[in-house]
Amino acid sequence: MRAGLYLLRVVMVLVLSVFRRQPPERRIAVQHEDFVAEPERVTARIMEQFELPGPLPDFAHLRTGLPLVANQLTREPEVALAARPAARHRSSTAMRLMQGPWQRTVEHLEPSAKASAGGS
Repeated sequence: MRAGLYLLRVVMVLVLSVFRRQPPERRIAVQHEDFVAEPERVTARIMEQFELPGPLPDFAHLRTGLPLVANQLTREPEVALAARPAARHRSSTAMRLMQGPWQRTVEHLEPSAKASAGGS
């Protein structure tokens, strides 16, 4: 268990270092909670940031394509994504202490694709 947490921490450091080395116009931070709450708005913000042409995907009919082995959606060729409020989760004191430094780091990554950012 500890080895897995250590490996996760190393991967996060590498990911953040690669992310931070990119010019601001070529990066965007997306928080899971924002995407779950308003997937259309966050996706529109991402498309706007990177000047991607075309319409938003039909979130009611998303093809799974070639899924990863661990993906539980592999049994269905098509899935739907509906906006829903992000569930509040309980966390232990140990988890809050471990996540604290990462949360402060992520808060400073800009630009960000927040659900409330801009209009879609």
